[in-house]
Amino acid sequence: MKNLLPPQSFSMRLLFGVLVLIVLTTLSAGVPAFWLARSQLERQAWSQVDNAQSTTQTLLEAEQNRLINQLILFTERPTLERLIRQQSGDELQLYLQDFQNQSGLDILLLCSADNLPLAGDDNISECIPSDMKGFFVLNDRPAILAQQMVTDEISGLSQGTAVAGIWLEEPFLQQLVAATGTQQSILQPDGTRLSSSFTEIGSTAGV
Repeated sequence: MKNLLPPQSFSMRLLFGVLVLIVLTTLSAGVPAFWLARSQLERQAWSQVDNAQSTTQTLLEAEQNRLINQLILFTERPTLERLIRQQSGDELQLYLQDFQNQSGLDILLLCSADNLPLAGDDNISECIPSDMKGFFVLNDRPAILAQQMVTDEISGLSQGTAVAGIWLEEPFLQQLVAATGTQQSILQPDGTRLSSSFTEIGSTAGV
């Protein structure tokens, strides 16, 4: 009878074994559930990123179309053609400023048929190449640009080219944040940040 365990020792071992069994059962059920939940959260996060990127691209394309439509409206105005024909420099400058203020454009520039500045944005000293449309870095600042030829209705000849644009900087990016729910940054190919919706430049880049 000496080999028999005391009742208290046997009860403790039994209780310990039951506790171990409970822990192992909990872990065996909880670990797969944890990884499943983690995988679902990752898929949801990437899905949100994809949706934000798609929405951002759609909004940028819509903004570019808005620029094109405004330029078409601007270049077809008889007053613009008359001022160019009459070479009314001061009046032409005021005319561009009025249209720019009314349309909410950041950039509005009028270039001659020889691609020389006639009137418009004082911060842009040179006319840009005719193929410079879409998303570009202008004067070290990211922008959406559109161009439209100004044609003389009488002669049918080109009187020059109008350029319109929007700076893709913090004010515009905040509009994208409101629409997509994600922070926005514009990066160069080497990762250098050109603009961001983050208030602190050291923050992590957004979509």
